[in-house]
Amino acid sequence: MKRYLLFLFLFFHNYIYIYSNGRIGKFLNKRPCLILYTTGAKTNLERKNVLVFLKEDNEICIVASKGGSDTNPGWYHNLKKYPECEVQIGRDKFRAVSREISEGKMLSDKQTIQNWIAESRAEINAARLMVQDAAKKIDAQGTYKTRAEISLSLIHISEPTRPY
Repeated sequence: MKRYLLFLFLFFHNYIYIYSNGRIGKFLNKRPCLILYTTGAKTNLERKNVLVFLKEDNEICIVASKGGSDTNPGWYHNLKKYPECEVQIGRDKFRAVSREISEGKMLSDKQTIQNWIAESRAEINAARLMVQDAAKKIDAQGTYKTRAEISLSLIHISEPTRPY
């Protein structure tokens, strides 16, 4: 049931983002989304996909993971056959040419990804220490006297730190 609700939510998010022309739905769980316009490899029809992306300098990186499946998503095959595509981020739409990171080269080898992993580890450690400190103070002083520490840890945990 939980998985069904997730797919239903993603379906509506994609529908709203595409048909609002990028005005609504630019972010999904604090991650930036784009609309990828490709030409179908078999049908030659225009295809639209909403994808989460990473941006490094003037390049955009999208990952063809299909939720961790062994097979690639349809838009990947479309880009292999027709690398020319259009990308829309919010209301901004531009033409692009896709290229594949060389076979065998992992996305984790890119410096930006390594930096994000290190930053995430530091944020997780800081949040863990804040929560542990608040829990110790709750045990010693009670919830009412510790509300400032509780609020601070909740704000730190829920705050996005990386601009996209």
